[in-house]
Amino acid sequence: MQRSKGIVVTASIELDAPAKQVWAVLADYRNDTRWRVGVAAMDQDTPGTVQVGTITTEDFRILGQRLHNIGVVSHVAQGRSFRWRTIEGTDADGARLLEALPGDRSRVVLTTTSRPAGLVERLLTPFIRPALQKSLETSLAQLRTLVEQGAAVSRASGG
Repeated sequence: MQRSKGIVVTASIELDAPAKQVWAVLADYRNDTRWRVGVAAMDQDTPGTVQVGTITTEDFRILGQRLHNIGVVSHVAQGRSFRWRTIEGTDADGARLLEALPGDRSRVVLTTTSRPAGLVERLLTPFIRPALQKSLETSLAQLRTLVEQGAAVSRASGG
């Protein structure tokens, strides 16, 4: 069975923090409740940052809908990127990319593809794309605040 292309959204942001510090937050799903909009609970079955095969569980809310997703990390380029896909719940996949920039700065790019299933989700499709886009952009702004505050503390303490 061929999968439909679905709703693809991408957002990026530059941060005043070194890539190593950003990766520690970005690649550990247990941090997601601290920066991702709509994530009520998130866990992973491996310690530290993700690795290929890491299983995640997520309780997420969007457009008044409560969703429970189980995902798996399918590819990791340590310190730079990883890809994930759901194996239960919403039919979705995506990637988190991190680029080191000069001057201890970083760029993060998030991409998510969601394939609405069922009549209600298909009817909500015109509203899902802008809601997902706003969610990614707001989440990245919260990620920036989180890691830049940590970078400032690290610099102040000489770390």
